[in-house]
Amino acid sequence: MDYQFGKNFIHVVFPFSKAYPDNLCFQKIAQVPGDAHQFNHHFRMLYKEDLNDEVIKFMKLAFEGE
Repeated sequence: MDYQFGKNFIHVVFPFSKAYPDNLCFQKIAQVPGDAHQFNHHFRMLYKEDLNDEVIKFMKLAFEGE
């Protein structure tokens, strides 16, 4: 997992073995070049309300190793 802190945001990249396109929380999903089994899912949190049940579900998936 990768992250970046900005002046007013936190940007987190969740690596998964497949794409999860049916969601409202990721601003971008991209397959890692040269790796058929890694899809990076980009989440940007601007407000504390952005951390909702959907994001928490994906956080659990990432920490459990999907």
